Amino acid sequence: MAHDPYVKSQNYSLTNFSNDFNEAVSKADVLIFTTNHKQYYDINLDDLKERVRTPIIIDGRNIFQKEVVKTKGFIYRKVGEGANNPF
Repeated sequence: MAHDPYVKSQNYSLTNFSNDFNEAVSKADVLIFTTNHKQYYDINLDDLKERVRTPIIIDGRNIFQKEVVKTKGFIYRKVGEGANNPF
């Protein structure tokens, strides 16, 4: 499921879309952040971890602090970090 707080409606043929972040992340296997909207910087990681099926975050916009996310129990990958620092 996809989420973007600024998209009101769109014709998505390959995935469902929700304006509700909690609905979008519910039971997710992986979370991929590709936009850096300010709402995403304020996510409660403890609450988020309870909502997802698998706690994996792929951060394409440098939203999260790696050590904080890992401390909260997520598997974390940051796009552009490079092969020398994969974890």
